[in-house]
Amino acid sequence: MGSNFSPQVLGMVTGSGTFGGRIAALLEKRNMTQSDLARAVNKSPQAVQKWVSGGLARGKTVEAL
Repeated sequence: MGSNFSPQVLGMVTGSGTFGGRIAALLEKRNMTQSDLARAVNKSPQAVQKWVSGGLARGKTVEAL
């Protein structure tokens, strides 16, 4: 079955490291907080915290990241 996600998006989810670990590393690299990211993708800070802790974002949210 094919995927609707671009190779870049799939790399975020399936690349080395966990999805949450990759988000945390990018936040640190860009000197951003979880709240900054939440505002940027129009999600709650609690949602971002969930992603960093191991939960997965869905569909268009993953593409926005």
